[in-house]
Amino acid sequence: MTKRKSCRCTHACKQDVYTTTYSAAKWPSKSVRMECAEKDCNSYYSEHAAMLEIYYEQMSYEVLRESESYSFVNLISDIGGQMGLWLGASVLTAIEILIFLISVVSIALGTHLKYFDKANSEKGAGKKSQEEDVNRKASEKSMYETE
Repeated sequence: MTKRKSCRCTHACKQDVYTTTYSAAKWPSKSVRMECAEKDCNSYYSEHAAMLEIYYEQMSYEVLRESESYSFVNLISDIGGQMGLWLGASVLTAIEILIFLISVVSIALGTHLKYFDKANSEKGAGKKSQEEDVNRKASEKSMYETE
């Protein structure tokens, strides 16, 4: 293993970093008004005094947090969602195929039944016409016999 792969460097839990900035100027400046004689005060303060200002350079802070980008709970819920999607799709597909087959069978049987009904009605009509022919011939025969 390389050194980079075996290293599991994490951020420090808490780290306070203070940066310093230094700035210098002659003090007291000529614009400062003193309450003593100007020459005496200026020479005294420039030799014996210092003005110190301490302040934050920025009034903000930065927090670094590490967290897993894809948790185990998200993984399980995504797998469950995909399974539900595909299982639901397969059930719907099976139902649609069943409905299609029922429709095809009913159409085929309906056409077949209509064909047999038509054939039976024609046979029935043929029998009726034969009976009518016999009755007509019998009535004609009886008419000729009476003459």
